[in-house]
Amino acid sequence: MGASLLIAAIVLTPFAAADLPNENPGADVIASLLVLGVVCTALAFVIFGALITAIGPGRALVITYVNPVVAVALGVVVLDERPGAGAIAGLLLIIAGSWLSTDGRLPPFLSRRRRPAGRTPLAHEG
Repeated sequence: MGASLLIAAIVLTPFAAADLPNENPGADVIASLLVLGVVCTALAFVIFGALITAIGPGRALVITYVNPVVAVALGVVVLDERPGAGAIAGLLLIIAGSWLSTDGRLPPFLSRRRRPAGRTPLAHEG
């Protein structure tokens, strides 16, 4: 991840240098850039690295598919947007595809396992 960020910085620096701003940015701009760099990039990569370690790269990659779902949800909540039928259908397809790509099983809190008749659960079985 670090190497890819370094390569991107090297490639993009000449374009940024060719289009410098006409005035110095204010404190709010600097603060915004710091939050974007530290929280939205550095912290996100650390969390993503931990996720890859915990569940493997194939399953961790699925989190990137959830981005549009989060973006639409934030648009509805924060900006009072109204998604159309196409957006809803797309979100449902994203969720279904993500579910199928992670093995298609229900999460433990949604699955109901049947106990054999006449058997009482032990104290440690929840």
